[in-house]
Amino acid sequence: GYWYSDSGLAVSDIDPSYFTHLFCAFADLDSNTNQVTISSANAASFSTFTQTIQAKSSSVQTLLSIGGGGGSALAQKFANMASQATSRKSFIDSSIQLARDNNFNGLDLDWEYPSSDTD
Repeated sequence: GYWYSDSGLAVSDIDPSYFTHLFCAFADLDSNTNQVTISSANAASFSTFTQTIQAKSSSVQTLLSIGGGGGSALAQKFANMASQATSRKSFIDSSIQLARDNNFNGLDLDWEYPSSDTD
């Protein structure tokens, strides 16, 4: 399942017994640095997401979801990042570090609407 920060549902109100995996959405992509970031508005809930979920069900795996349905502007950020080895490395390194720092079990890349086969 997906939990979206603007859903109106507190993380503590999620019943994890229905899930094997829960995605915490969404981390952002900084187009200047190609690094994954978490907005200040989401920092508190994202940092405790895994702890809160696994306190109720330790078997649930949590994943940090990056991207979302931001339309063509977000798709272009992803395309620009993916086009060069150095920007991909920045993206990969920062996403892994951010996931580890916030105790997520994995990552989800939600790149919607790529505009070409190259994307």
